[in-house]
Amino acid sequence: MSHGAEGERAPVPKAALALAELERRRDAALRPRGRAVVATPKDAERFLERVVLALRYGPGKGLPLASMFEATTGGAATGPFVEAAALTNHLLAAATAIEVYVIADRLTLVHRSVVPAVFALVRRGRAIDDLTGVSLNGRRAFALIVKKREVTVGDVRAALGVAFDARHDAGYEALADLARLMLVDRGPYEINTKGIHYLSKDGYPHHLFHEAHADLAREAAKLRIPDAADTLLRRYLTGAVFCSVRRLKTMFRFLMVPEEIDDALERLAAVKAVTVQKVDRQTIVLATPGAGR
Repeated sequence: MSHGAEGERAPVPKAALALAELERRRDAALRPRGRAVVATPKDAERFLERVVLALRYGPGKGLPLASMFEATTGGAATGPFVEAAALTNHLLAAATAIEVYVIADRLTLVHRSVVPAVFALVRRGRAIDDLTGVSLNGRRAFALIVKKREVTVGDVRAALGVAFDARHDAGYEALADLARLMLVDRGPYEINTKGIHYLSKDGYPHHLFHEAHADLAREAAKLRIPDAADTLLRRYLTGAVFCSVRRLKTMFRFLMVPEEIDDALERLAAVKAVTVQKVDRQTIVLATPGAGR
């Protein structure tokens, strides 16, 4: 390929420039650096309200999602991880954030303003005691929580009659089974400052979601599925700047089938909340500034 006169560079395709600029804007929005790093409880609240979804732990390669640990450490390889855990704990205790396991196969903090939409998309109007698809151990764990109102994974292991197994923890898997259907909620915990920070001293407390967050469950019951889909995608895209359609369909596959995402994007484009366009051989959705709240 010719580079023209000495010192000149080959022209960069316009689409490539556009994509690079969009990625720069997205990184600036999702990955705070310098003075923008999350350092206080108020910082954490404002950050999550803006990005709506944030991975609880480290960022995922190729995932256009914020990370609370990265937001607190500024992307450093080592940093104030205990402080990051404390800020996450604050968000959970204040019910500003709800922890879910239904987005991108990762433990994700969801801002309370969009939790009703997520809950509606997961539950699809099913009754709380509808345990269709729940494993036997999951059903036994659910019955234990109904009885005790609060349990730890240790309580569940004891009820199942199993010991801790680092490779195959039946108690953890039973609770995860329920979490994937948003039947249980994992609340704030006492941080272990002398050991591994994310391992609770006494175990993470688990409650029935519809009891721990009754107001959010009631709001979810009023939502139509299309409205829930529109709300979640609009708010996410506003915080993330843009996302490829393909990535949206993989990240939210536990919430919506591809056709529902296509329909939601069509509705959002019709009200000029987003634009759908081809950039560098991929179809992306770009949020319209000021149209996402």
